Amino acid sequence: MQPMDTPDKKKPRPVKKARARSSAPGKAAKKPAGEPAGDRQAREISGIALICFGVLSAIALFAKAPLLTRLMSGYRLVLGYGAFVLPVILALTGLYIIVRKKRVLWATIHLTLGSLWLLCVVHLLKYSRNMDSCMDRSSMPDGGGFISALPACLLNQFMGPAGGVLVLNAIALIYLKITTKISYGAILEKCGTTAAPVLSKMGRGARAGLTVVGARVADMKQTMSENRRDRLEALRMERERQAEQKERQAEERARKLMEEIQKFPQSAITEDETECAAARIQPAEPAPEPERQTPAHEPERAYQPEPEPDENPGQKQIPFPALQDASCDTDEGFFEDSKEDDETGDQDAAEQQPVMEVMARAAAPVNPYIDADVEEVAVATEDAVEKIQWRLPNPDEWLDPYDASMAGRVDSSLRDRLNATLKNFSVPATITNVVQGASSTRFEVTLEPGVKVSRIVSLENDIALALASDSKLIRIEAPIPGKSAVGIEVPNRERAVVPMRKIFLSNEFQRNARGVLTFVLGENITGEPVWANLMKMPHLLVAGSTNSGKSVCLNCIVTSILARNYPEDVRFIMMDMKRVELTPYNGIPHLLTEVVTEPDVAASALKWITEEMDRRYRTFAEVGVRNIDGYNKLQESHEDMLYRIVVIIDELADLMMVSSPSMNVELHICRIAQLARAVGIHMILATQRPDTKVITGTIKNNIPSRISFAVPTNVDSRTILDQKGAESLLGRGDMLYSPVDSTRLMRLQGAFVSDAECHRLVNFWKSQGVVKPELRFKGPEANIVSENEFVSEDEDLYSKAVEVVVSSNQASISMIQRKLRIGYNRAARLVELMEDRGVVGPYDGSKPREVLLTRAGFESREF
Repeated sequence: MQPMDTPDKKKPRPVKKARARSSAPGKAAKKPAGEPAGDRQAREISGIALICFGVLSAIALFAKAPLLTRLMSGYRLVLGYGAFVLPVILALTGLYIIVRKKRVLWATIHLTLGSLWLLCVVHLLKYSRNMDSCMDRSSMPDGGGFISALPACLLNQFMGPAGGVLVLNAIALIYLKITTKISYGAILEKCGTTAAPVLSKMGRGARAGLTVVGARVADMKQTMSENRRDRLEALRMERERQAEQKERQAEERARKLMEEIQKFPQSAITEDETECAAARIQPAEPAPEPERQTPAHEPERAYQPEPEPDENPGQKQIPFPALQDASCDTDEGFFEDSKEDDETGDQDAAEQQPVMEVMARAAAPVNPYIDADVEEVAVATEDAVEKIQWRLPNPDEWLDPYDASMAGRVDSSLRDRLNATLKNFSVPATITNVVQGASSTRFEVTLEPGVKVSRIVSLENDIALALASDSKLIRIEAPIPGKSAVGIEVPNRERAVVPMRKIFLSNEFQRNARGVLTFVLGENITGEPVWANLMKMPHLLVAGSTNSGKSVCLNCIVTSILARNYPEDVRFIMMDMKRVELTPYNGIPHLLTEVVTEPDVAASALKWITEEMDRRYRTFAEVGVRNIDGYNKLQESHEDMLYRIVVIIDELADLMMVSSPSMNVELHICRIAQLARAVGIHMILATQRPDTKVITGTIKNNIPSRISFAVPTNVDSRTILDQKGAESLLGRGDMLYSPVDSTRLMRLQGAFVSDAECHRLVNFWKSQGVVKPELRFKGPEANIVSENEFVSEDEDLYSKAVEVVVSSNQASISMIQRKLRIGYNRAARLVELMEDRGVVGPYDGSKPREVLLTRAGFESREF
């Protein structure tokens, strides 16, 4: 029995030993893995403290407590925009200390490195143009702080902004590759596989769409081409009809003149002279004469106005005494009887005009669009302008050289004094940027969260006192457009001049200035050139007190347009009530008339401009276009195109005060401002006194583009700009510009063009050819003739005009002009006299005048 019991007793012993041996190592392994209770408690307390500090940092972003505000300022100085990510990093770090999870650790590392990378990119891009302020203390809160300023500056210095961003992006891609082990090739291959069907389908759809659109465009082009051909053909036929009508009228006048010549006694006319006169009066077209060059010492006939009859002209002798008064000019009637029929002989024959001159003036075309206030000048003047081969001036020929050392300097102590002033009045704000302009310096102040803008605006007088400046010259812009900052503009002690050459020859102006009527304005406060296009405005209102820069601004506008355009493209009508600002431009070929200096003549010019505007609208309606650009595109030659007209009125207040209500100056200005844009007429109004009686509400509503120089009060500023600010300007070119496409004012330093530069430009255009203006305006009073004076001089002509009106039972200027063969102005005066005497009724628009005098009244001489 024992041999059997022994193995049973020995068998469980090894199992117990195995359990004992297996359990012993387990207990021995747990002891080294544990940590003292005190260390674990300290670790968890540290984690909780870090989490609490991260939450407290997040609260500091929005809190107003002094301690938290100072804490946030320190974060912004060191980290910049990274201060907003720091609370999250602190909280994640505290969480990792507590739980000891690798996932939390890697999340913290990724977030920290990603934030540093982003801060470097932001700081590099923000200060890429001005790296001098990259390490400035004031620039740290708006960038990446000190922690990113050093690498950003190094990258920009050695590689530039683009190279620095490229290096940072390469580092980011490498870091992602190492940490995530992703394959960029697989990603690109997957994207290509996914996008291939979509792109193929889009390509097929685009090709089908382009085919349909191309067919429709071809049809539209064909239709437009046919319509254009029809309109051009109709216009050509109309011109041919008018030419034929003029030719018939010339033949009729020649026939009548021949009949008048034949009425004289045959004893006074020899056979040879009759044949010679008949040959000269033949209506057939003469053979073309070869062109000749006009000698330098001989005045060109194309520039000469139509000769006026004189008592003793001293011209060629012809034996026709009756031809002395056979003129169709506006000042001499054709049917006037000769006052000296009984006097014959060589002395009388020597006082007559040549037959050729009589016929040329009898066949001269009459312009029905120029009223009695406009005296017609030679029609050949416009042709002469087009025949001269004009050339544009070289900027070096008329602009003075620019000295870069003329730039002003900023007082460095102003920033410290402004900071001290804000601190003394407990305004939590920081000067984040300083921008130097030509006449003023702008300090950009960033307010702390929760601070009202009105607190800093109310300190305007205190800031002026601290900076030792006039309170009227301190301008606060709250806020700056496009920035979350308040701008405090302080005048420079040494102001800089912005010469026109600097703007006119700048790369920005030469590359981007488009349009016929683009002109130079000046520099903004950041030193960038500013220009404007009058065609987009389409009118401009300029106001400013004496010596504020208003006249220099007008000279900049005029010279900018003169230096870029030929006379056949742009014409000017200038009105200068002071007689000294715009009169130096007399003689340039761009002028339609000499510079107007009298208020009554200016009223006549404005009336002509409105009639020219209506005439152009009628022409556009006949052709079927909407504006001057569409009309010019239809013309085959450059000579048939319409030019743009720029009307400049200096001293509008003087014109409005002196002009009488019957002149309708304000009415004409309002009509031009409302309707003249489409026909290519633009207006610039300038005044020293922006009063509501001068700049009325109707004028302001139709002229949205305005420039204001220094004005005495904020009332004047509100009148011109609808807001205050112009009373704080410094004068001498300092301006506020309100463009048509923006509600914000732009502060500019106007460009300066000297009188010598203007004279050189004017002399340049004069040297290419002397061209007399096409129009000569006269005041309304010059055309008002007393009734007795008119009767004493032209009673017979008036009687014939009344007989024509009563016989035909209709009264029109053109009819009297045809029947009596007189000029348009003279016929208009006859109709006006008939209206005054009750022969015809008043003008009634498109309806004909009513004839009030009967046949019996005419025979009884009741007129």
